[in-house]
Amino acid sequence: MEVHIVNGLPDNTWWLVFRCQSKDDDLGYHQLLVGQEYYWKFRVNFFRTTLFFCHFYWENKDKIFNVFKASTAFPDCSPVHDDPPRCFWLVKDDGFYFSKKMVDPNSLDWEKLYSCPGADNTPRCYWSVKDDVFYYSNEMEDPDSLDWKKMYSCKKEIHIVNGLPDNTYSLVFRCQSKDDDLGEHQLLVGQEYYWKFRVNFFKTTLFFCHFYWGDQDNVFDVFRASTPFPDCSPAADDTPRCYWLVKDDGFYYSNEMADPDSLDWKKYFSW
Repeated sequence: MEVHIVNGLPDNTWWLVFRCQSKDDDLGYHQLLVGQEYYWKFRVNFFRTTLFFCHFYWENKDKIFNVFKASTAFPDCSPVHDDPPRCFWLVKDDGFYFSKKMVDPNSLDWEKLYSCPGADNTPRCYWSVKDDVFYYSNEMEDPDSLDWKKMYSCKKEIHIVNGLPDNTYSLVFRCQSKDDDLGEHQLLVGQEYYWKFRVNFFKTTLFFCHFYWGDQDNVFDVFRASTPFPDCSPAADDTPRCYWLVKDDGFYYSNEMADPDSLDWKKYFSW
């Protein structure tokens, strides 16, 4: 995992000064000129409690927040295509912007996440929870207002998609966790099955599936909360989802639905 800090402040201003820490590591103070970048690499621990926070200083302003927290889906540092998992933080004069990949500082791909200015310039952050979904605003809004920004969901979804050839056996599978047996299901080519669930407090939630197709079968974990794979992080602020596409040569994964022939699917298992 990598976290990148990028100075996108205006020219001819003070340097960006910051200090980043975790429970075990203090990365010390750093200074960046405009356009410069600093990053560090680390491994997420087995219990997924890894957390890094940074304190930023610029002119007479300062701000402190978590730049990485493994136990939540925010910020989402899941890999883009085949790139390693990265978090990019762009610091500008009006706040802090996030992206999963490095793009031009003026690109619309950056998402502003922090500054929290209220109408009287007092820093405020508001969080609203509706139907197991967390919403954010930097001003108090009517609960039904469209100004609330969806950040992440408490629920996750697992999708099984039949991408086998036409005119073959149906896909048969049975998925289970320690507490739930979802029963046996059959899918015709192109059909999809999914279920929703919550990850428990101790992050021990696990679902495995046994797949059958003709005289072939395979069984593996389709979701394991205690590890970073499968990565069911939300795509485009959506509900966290895991998609498994079953094809004649094996099992492919994506965290968003794509055409079965798309290169966005990554093969993880064979029959």
